[in-house]
Amino acid sequence: MTKKITLTTSQFTCPSCVAKIEKTLDRSPGVLDVKVKFTSNKVDATIDEDVTDVQKVADLVAALGYQVLKTRVR
Repeated sequence: MTKKITLTTSQFTCPSCVAKIEKTLDRSPGVLDVKVKFTSNKVDATIDEDVTDVQKVADLVAALGYQVLKTRVR
């Protein structure tokens, strides 16, 4: 089953943050689509819950150095 998720993160400091997060999540199993919104500090993704979950995605973002402040599942 697919789910749309939004992670609100600590402030991004430069546009390369967007590319770093998108590249990492694009290569992550179970992440079907990802879009990082620089100005609002949000990561929108579509995930396959049979492969991954919100916490795993949040952990990947945190491992890149961005604190995840809030998660939302739709």
